[in-house]
Amino acid sequence: MPKEKSPFFSALINYTLAIFSIFFILFLAEITCRYLFPYPSKKLEIGILDFGLWSTSLFAEKDPLLGYHLKKNIKFKEYQFNSLGFRNAEFSKSKPNDVYRIICIGGSTTFGTDCGGNQYTYPALLQDIFKDKLGNCGKKIEVINAGVIGYHSMHSLIRFKNELINYSPDLIIVMDGLNDIVVAEATTENELKDFSTRTNNLLVKLINTHMILEKLDTICSRLNIYLWVKDFSKHLKKSNHPLEKINTFRGKEYAEYSKEMEEKISLLGYKNNTEQLIEFAKENNIDSLVVTYPFALKSDFLLQQEKNRLFFLNFNKDEYFLWRFGRNYLQKTNMDIAKNTGAPVVNLQEIFDNATENATSVRRIYSDMVHFTRIGNMIAAKSIFNSLVHTEKLRSFLGSCSLSFNNNNDYTRPDIDLWGENILYKSWPPNLDLNPDVRIKSIQNIKISKSDYSGWSIASPDDQEHDGQIVFQVRGSIPINHYLSFYPRFAEGTSIKITATFQGGATSELELTQAQQTWTEFAYGYYIAIPPDNVDGEIRFELHGGDTQLWSYKGKYFFWIGPE
Repeated sequence: MPKEKSPFFSALINYTLAIFSIFFILFLAEITCRYLFPYPSKKLEIGILDFGLWSTSLFAEKDPLLGYHLKKNIKFKEYQFNSLGFRNAEFSKSKPNDVYRIICIGGSTTFGTDCGGNQYTYPALLQDIFKDKLGNCGKKIEVINAGVIGYHSMHSLIRFKNELINYSPDLIIVMDGLNDIVVAEATTENELKDFSTRTNNLLVKLINTHMILEKLDTICSRLNIYLWVKDFSKHLKKSNHPLEKINTFRGKEYAEYSKEMEEKISLLGYKNNTEQLIEFAKENNIDSLVVTYPFALKSDFLLQQEKNRLFFLNFNKDEYFLWRFGRNYLQKTNMDIAKNTGAPVVNLQEIFDNATENATSVRRIYSDMVHFTRIGNMIAAKSIFNSLVHTEKLRSFLGSCSLSFNNNNDYTRPDIDLWGENILYKSWPPNLDLNPDVRIKSIQNIKISKSDYSGWSIASPDDQEHDGQIVFQVRGSIPINHYLSFYPRFAEGTSIKITATFQGGATSELELTQAQQTWTEFAYGYYIAIPPDNVDGEIRFELHGGDTQLWSYKGKYFFWIGPE
């Protein structure tokens, strides 16, 4: 007689066949789904962490933890990324002992969108200011640009804990908030609530394992059946928010809009994320500085007033509400963050408001509605520098090295301060083929700096207790409707007096004074009308006060301009 199979063996065969049958049925179902019911392709799986689909751009790629990150060793238009994936010069991952390292964290305003090149981002300019101030004292301060287009406060928190901490910074500068506001406005409240719950539960547990569950989800997402089941399960969930806010506030008054935005940005977690970042930095003996992003729009102006002042920028009522809320929210919230954490705050909003009184200055400082030109980045860098010089640990690191900044006039960059003339005139640098001939006739108490790498130099009083004077001899001819232009700078309490005297007794005078408390942020061109045809005369500059300057380009103090 044949030997009977044991019950255990029979059960094992049955279970094996059952499992095999299930997998075979699922396999057939997957094949059927792929060909008959293909799941819609989704380029974005991480949602709020890649809100702008930057992972599909030419300069970024997907990141399992952050949604996306910058590519390494590429050059794209004005943007150049180093071997570590930073828009920055090369630097060593291990910090040298003789270096004080600063890492700047944020989105596109830190990254430096449309500012003209890596050298014109605010971190690069801050690095230049430190280098200029320190000279040859033997100490080095290194500023690293860790900004990434589209990143918001959650990116900053995750990236700092998981990556940037490994670069051993001594201080971090955080300028977040703009992207938080944009994402919060354009995302439903349920999505924000789901994101908040998910990140709060997973951040601490999985941050150092690159979110294992996200990886498992990515693997399973290759199966159409999984995607359909996952999608169907979302519809079965009951929302705790019966009224799901869609990403528009059209028709609402500002008070209602502002209240709803407060709720949404709270779910996204700007304040909580920033405070966590600062506290984590504290635990690792790292200082923090919070920078309040400055909006071009002024909240105390009505919509039509702002459209008149910012006539070259396109924005509607929805955007007006968004920017108005943003500037009020960030100023208030950052002060609360400072109170709760003890981190100092640089409020760029007040500084930029003072520097953008008219349309011309706004155009020279903002490249669009939200991003800065090189001039705007220089203002930011100088303001941040002025705050950092009071940092106790930085001063301790510097020892006997002197580090001070007075009224922003200690560091000048003609390639930045004079930038923007091309907004008003088609040719820049100015026309150097001067006719008439203008030459220096005499100088009293004037020192002239050496030319910088771009060809600019500065004339200013040598002895600040006494006035300086430069007299120019003018000979030749100038076409009708053309003018001589020149570029001075001066501060409150100082002035420049210009007297032009020409053959035949024609005389003109102009006195320039500064009404504001601070030194002028950048130079404007001033123009002298002189008689046409043959000219024979002199132009006298009297510089009253040590903070007055007259700039020259390749030895030329005057340039002529004419009709467009």
